Amino acid sequence: MGHLVTTIDIEAPAARVWHVLADFGRYPEWNPYIAGVGGELTAGSRLQVTVPPVALSSRPRTFCPTVLDVDPEAGFRWVAVIRSARVFRGEHYFRLESLGANRTRLVHGERFSGLILPLHRVSRYRSTRRGFERMNAALKRRVESAEPVT
Repeated sequence: MGHLVTTIDIEAPAARVWHVLADFGRYPEWNPYIAGVGGELTAGSRLQVTVPPVALSSRPRTFCPTVLDVDPEAGFRWVAVIRSARVFRGEHYFRLESLGANRTRLVHGERFSGLILPLHRVSRYRSTRRGFERMNAALKRRVESAEPVT
């Protein structure tokens, strides 16, 4: 099993971070890693997630994960499978940890497993980490510059 985890501290309450993170319709405005998400953020639903190309010659990738759980203002998880869980399974998560009234830590990661995991480590691990870090930084900028959520 492989595990990739990134974190960033955001100067805002968890409710404000959640408001931006859970608003899939606005991802194209700010998110450099996930270009779009279609579907409902409810446990058991299927999403349609599009990420931009990694290299100049590649195309955007779209996959359809299943939402595992949703805890408003605390986080959510989804799982994507390629062919079967035995081949490749990625459990992506966003967890919000309150660090006080106006500070939140985003823990953004993914657990990988399956037969093609060694190939993933070689071909996609670094770019995936960079994508997570870019998304985290963009979320921080978006949340910290936003008007208070009402």
